[in-house]
Amino acid sequence: MSLTYEQLVAAWSAGRLMREEVIAWFQDHRWLQHQALFAHRHSCEPALFHRELVEAFWSEARRIGVFAFRGGAKSTIAEEFIALGAAELAFRNCVILGASEGRAAERIAAVKRELERNDDLVDLYGEQVGDVWTQTRLITRNNVCIQALGRDQDIRGLKHLDWRPDLLIVDDFEDRDNVATPEGRRKTFLWFMSDLIPACQPSCKIRLLATPMDPESVPMKLQADSAWAWRTYPITRAHPRTGAEEPTWPALFPAEWVEETRQQYQRNGQAAVWDREFMCEAVSVGDQVFGAEDIRVEPRVRVWEPVWAMVDPARTTHQETSATTGIVVWSWIGTKLVVWEDRTGFHRPDEVVDIVFDINERYRPVLVGVEQDGLEQWLLQPLRQAGARLGVFLPLQPLRAPRGKLDFIRGLRPFSAQASWYSPPKCRSCEHNSWAFRGAVSMARMLLPMR
Repeated sequence: MSLTYEQLVAAWSAGRLMREEVIAWFQDHRWLQHQALFAHRHSCEPALFHRELVEAFWSEARRIGVFAFRGGAKSTIAEEFIALGAAELAFRNCVILGASEGRAAERIAAVKRELERNDDLVDLYGEQVGDVWTQTRLITRNNVCIQALGRDQDIRGLKHLDWRPDLLIVDDFEDRDNVATPEGRRKTFLWFMSDLIPACQPSCKIRLLATPMDPESVPMKLQADSAWAWRTYPITRAHPRTGAEEPTWPALFPAEWVEETRQQYQRNGQAAVWDREFMCEAVSVGDQVFGAEDIRVEPRVRVWEPVWAMVDPARTTHQETSATTGIVVWSWIGTKLVVWEDRTGFHRPDEVVDIVFDINERYRPVLVGVEQDGLEQWLLQPLRQAGARLGVFLPLQPLRAPRGKLDFIRGLRPFSAQASWYSPPKCRSCEHNSWAFRGAVSMARMLLPMR
């Protein structure tokens, strides 16, 4: 039917459409279906990525993973999807996996409430409440099973009648305790791969919703698997045209709130928590080589000190991502590492070129290192062309990214132990953002002997 949503509502209200016709229209317009049937759950204007999430849940792809910031409504959309899927017989046996059975039961409770009390859903699909209607297990009138499961729980009993699980919703099933040690991470991954997945139908759809708790956590390992399609939604992103940082969900998390909350986390020494919970960046406590307590902020005027600079471009030029470009300027003075400037942020390629020339003009660096993997065409080449056009020599030094990111960062510990780190007060982000010091020590390790 080529009807608009308004025409559909009018025709349905006037009795000119059959229920089956309305359902068929909604099946072709999933986003509007969620907006219409669950309007009572949506207290503010949705974000653009919410539509992408709805489409991802309903897609035919078997395995989809989602990293989204805390409060981003990924669990809310999952609950709506499960309720609708149960009503439409989109699956026969859905398992909701949480960090514990109790946490998974919270999702069951939300689904249960919609199947019981959502008048629009019941009018359209009929009564859903079945004979089994508990806190951890629902069986609808049409014999659709929805059940809760906790991490590492015994998976016996997941089968419903003749159906193994054909839909698996994994919702933040890891916590700080299980990712704290290599043994805990290994145990969870083994249980997920050798116990849980084999217990499901071969054609089972999996939707994994997660916060990246550790670089070696289960979702991070699965992200490297080509069988999975992943989407990442941090709380800020780069504007598609200007490249400026902007909130991902401005209606609920405006720019002012984001900046104020970020600074609050940083002031309290919890920058890593902010990165993990809101920027979807995996941070391991054991791998935090540089902390705020290692950095001294004090006035210092540069007189004669030789300067180095490092540019670490964002790993993608995709306009919808939130990747930042790291830019830092520093000097080694004996064993003291002085960071003069940290211009890490959201930058378009042309802005990076302008910044590099500005650094060259003001500091006359010995070398400007540029991490080049796959990025020569859009950064190194424009830098050289601009230098030739302006008659300016840029001391560029292309650098390859090290293999084994985590091992490389761990290898910086001996170097950091020998150095005292200083940051002038004007270096606004250095006090709380260790990227500058990691970049400085990293490049110093490659280009300059530690004294």
